[in-house]
Amino acid sequence: MTFAISGATGDERHPQQPDHKEPEIMSLTRFAIACAAIALIVVPACRESVATGENGKKLAITKPVDQTIKAGDTNDIRIAIDRTNFVGNIEVDFDDLPSGIDLKDGSPEIPAGEDSKVYTLVADRDAKPVKDHRVKVTVQGGGLEISEFFMLTVEAAQ
Repeated sequence: MTFAISGATGDERHPQQPDHKEPEIMSLTRFAIACAAIALIVVPACRESVATGENGKKLAITKPVDQTIKAGDTNDIRIAIDRTNFVGNIEVDFDDLPSGIDLKDGSPEIPAGEDSKVYTLVADRDAKPVKDHRVKVTVQGGGLEISEFFMLTVEAAQ
């Protein structure tokens, strides 16, 4: 960029000076860095696993939020799915729950037309403390199956 200014005002910019940058470029650079930082924080929390099939069928599950439960308490966990090009119920299975942790009675399915369901984890009073236990959640429907994982921490009763 070249500037042709007659009459010195003290505000001339000289491209040959390496330490003199355009304010707009610096603002855009800061904005890009901020967006990248936000993406690093937000995107992993919204991870999704997808299974695809014939005729554009798709079944996706959003990674469940990691959970902490105290012995003797209950804790709700939301399982969210997205189905494309098929209708019907979605079966939900929780595998490898720690000893002393169960699901409250209820239908294990996400009904047709709905994209999520809240399940209640129940911890026995004598559930043993465990940190970051990996639990697998599998959803099935429309001839497709996909799994995601969340970490479950069980704390001692107080």
